[in-house]
Amino acid sequence: MGSSYVQLVFIHIRLFFREPAVLFWVFVFPVAIAWTLGVAFTNQNQIVHTVALLPAKSGNGVIQQRLDLQYGKTEILLGSNQLATRYAFLILNEQEALTAIKKGKISLIIQDASEKENIQFRLDPQNREAQNQYLFLRHEWLGKPLQDNEMMVLTERGNRYVDYLIPGLLAMGVMNSCIWGIGWGMIELRMKKLMRRMVATPMKKTTFLLSKFSSRLLLTIFEVVTIFLFGWWYFDVYITGEISALILVFLAGTIAFAGIAVCLSSRTENTQVGNGLINAITLPMMIVSGIFFSYHSFPEEMVAIIQYLPLTLLADSIREIFLEGAGLKDVLSNIFILLGIGISFFVLGLKIYKWY
Repeated sequence: MGSSYVQLVFIHIRLFFREPAVLFWVFVFPVAIAWTLGVAFTNQNQIVHTVALLPAKSGNGVIQQRLDLQYGKTEILLGSNQLATRYAFLILNEQEALTAIKKGKISLIIQDASEKENIQFRLDPQNREAQNQYLFLRHEWLGKPLQDNEMMVLTERGNRYVDYLIPGLLAMGVMNSCIWGIGWGMIELRMKKLMRRMVATPMKKTTFLLSKFSSRLLLTIFEVVTIFLFGWWYFDVYITGEISALILVFLAGTIAFAGIAVCLSSRTENTQVGNGLINAITLPMMIVSGIFFSYHSFPEEMVAIIQYLPLTLLADSIREIFLEGAGLKDVLSNIFILLGIGISFFVLGLKIYKWY
């Protein structure tokens, strides 16, 4: 197994680098997304705009009084009938609010104040959604002129939108690398009748699958390191948690999506069908799993499902390690779930796999 395994690994890697289009989508495209969305991000329309409200330091806060007297609740509908926007105010302390910023649950923090004090708004100036919320709430809802000294810019590492974006792109890179690299590659081998020739040799099928997984793992490591180094160099993004936990999360994520790829390619006869299946799996997760914007803006019924999608588990775990200083014990449950997903799909795919 040793020599054939090593040769197969390098064959897969050489075949990968012979496709210029694949190189573009794997390496150039994610970096382009990181730069474009990191510099000028325009958030998508959200169902509920959630903001953090810090209680007033002295006396009764203006915003809290208005919510109690005018609405009697912390979730309100503002604007005209055609342009109405729903806002939910979370009453948090400062540390809870900053943690919610890092998790992507909110993009704006409001420090409530009494009539004699200035209300303070904290936001990332690169986050267009936070800017829109600030302008609407301060000028349209409160009806007071804007003042420069009442906006605090969140530029510290960990509180910026780009700090939320880069871990999501790393998770998306793992998914695309495995699904397209393993799933599409094995469908293409079947279509070209090459898989029939390979399994006709004395080579064990497990050797072939392990070589495919190992080559993809090496390429995925190179890809995520490229994206991270770009984020570290250009946006000053860095890791605050345990590196060992991050390695295990990436390994679990790779196993999860490799298992899905094996199952996806188990019966697919041609690349046209494979292209549709891959897009049907990857595109919905890219939209709802919190890669570019928080999935907490979706209805609660959807969030209960979204949070257990493999891409969501991977992205949330990476963000915890990057932004919250998480260790292995903090992401261990997600690692086990990802491993369970990968092993289950791999066993199912191997059982129904069509080798000829």
